[in-house]
Amino acid sequence: MSPSAENTGPNLLILISAEILDPVSHIFNLSYATGTDSHSLKSAELIPSYKKEIKSQSENCRSINLLSVFDKMLAKN
Repeated sequence: MSPSAENTGPNLLILISAEILDPVSHIFNLSYATGTDSHSLKSAELIPSYKKEIKSQSENCRSINLLSVFDKMLAKN
C-alpha cells in the first residue's frame, strides 16, 4: 500500500488504530450513507510499468495506481 498524501502508511495506522477508529468509522459511514467520498481519497499516484524493452511505445506500458491506505480501506468495505 502506498502512503496517503499525509504520508500515513499502514504501520503508523496500526500504532494509532485505537485512537482513530471512531473518527475514521464515522467518516466512512457518512461516505456510505451519502454516496459521496472525499476527492483526496480518489487521488492515486500513477507509475508506468514497462512490459517490453522499447519504452517509447505506449503499448509497451501499463499503469500501476498507488492508492492511499484510507482509499483501500474504504474500497474494501
